[in-house]
Amino acid sequence: MKEEEKLENKEDNPKITYTYVAKSKLLIPISLIFAILFEIVVIRIGIFERYLVFNSPRFYFEKSVSIWVLALLTFFVSFNYKRILQNKILVFLTVALILLNIWIFIIPDRGTRNNQYKLLTTLFVVPAVFMGYFVWFKNDYNLYNINGIVKNFFIGWVNSPFSHISDFFRIIKGWLSKRNSNLTKRILLGVLVSIFILIIILPLLLSADQVFMYYFANIFRDFNINVIIWRLVVISIITLLLFSFLFDTMFVPKTEIVKLQKWNMDEIIMFIVLSSIIFVYILFVMVQFVYLFARAGLPQGILFYQYARSGFAQTIAVCTINLVIMSICINFSKSTKLRNIFLSALVSLTLIKIISGAIRLFLYIDAFGMTWLRLISGWFLIYLFLIVSLGFIKIFKHKFPYYVVCALFLIVWYIVLGYLNPDSFIDWYNSSIQFN
Repeated sequence: MKEEEKLENKEDNPKITYTYVAKSKLLIPISLIFAILFEIVVIRIGIFERYLVFNSPRFYFEKSVSIWVLALLTFFVSFNYKRILQNKILVFLTVALILLNIWIFIIPDRGTRNNQYKLLTTLFVVPAVFMGYFVWFKNDYNLYNINGIVKNFFIGWVNSPFSHISDFFRIIKGWLSKRNSNLTKRILLGVLVSIFILIIILPLLLSADQVFMYYFANIFRDFNINVIIWRLVVISIITLLLFSFLFDTMFVPKTEIVKLQKWNMDEIIMFIVLSSIIFVYILFVMVQFVYLFARAGLPQGILFYQYARSGFAQTIAVCTINLVIMSICINFSKSTKLRNIFLSALVSLTLIKIISGAIRLFLYIDAFGMTWLRLISGWFLIYLFLIVSLGFIKIFKHKFPYYVVCALFLIVWYIVLGYLNPDSFIDWYNSSIQFN
């Protein structure tokens, strides 16, 4: 066959054509190899642990998945390293995937929270980062196309593993076509001759050595046709899905992004809304400066530890609402000096609200000790403070890739929290303040 062939998918859309090179045909044996590896390492060893004598099946499930993911990532990078090295986002995501999977190996298996964090990483975080990695690789986005990134991220879960299964059979059909009939006949003839010779030689070898006969007989001692059929079905399904996913990522042109018509916000409505919100926030901040920052006496009936404990969930909700309001105003209104002043005030007051929530949380931790929930809450407030602060840049520099940067910081935030070894950190902190 030629090095390049053009295939036309007339069933979906007669106008869509794409070119795939001869290298795409290697995806069939590669997908088969990774499917067999998945069935052995993840399903048999990681889930059922049929050949291992360990007492923590979930822990070894996470390790087995990491082995498979790192192997798949190694193949993908080795095939596409030139293109990956040219894109800083792809380099970042490659390093992130490596660090996430290495972390599962190096963090000790101690503490319930660490194990839950590993399970969360294996089942949700690594697949999500992997999907973002493949979507970015395929479409080669610029940093401002947030609509296309989000849309294709969610569509990719359904589209990529199924949309090119037909191409698997097209390639197989090409191998068995008339142009390859001579090669096919030669392969089949070689297999038949080998079987004929083995039928003659094998009985002679078995009768010649009793030890060889013993091991040969033990190979088929536990032979179960139902298990064999089940494993073949699983391997076949994984092969088809993985082939379609890799084919869609590596050999299909990027998805065309439909630009939505931009809606312009009414300026009067925007300023009325911002003015009312900012006024309420100023009143709230005044209370924070009196009772929290200045440590003035609380009203009767309110204990300080109760005051310090309350408000975290509300802080997250308020910050989320403010970020949504800021994003809407930036994307659907003209950049004017007055608008930028109002949004800057909104961001500044939001930062004060985050600092207020952080002080409350740290006061409560000093009084009652560190727990997993308090650790992750404080760590999330640090991330929230960072992305809200970046809002200043977005207000005055519209082309700043705010949402992509926030997503990348979220990945870094998650990785650093894992390498912090939460269970060990909690024990160290509580022992340092002599809290049991």
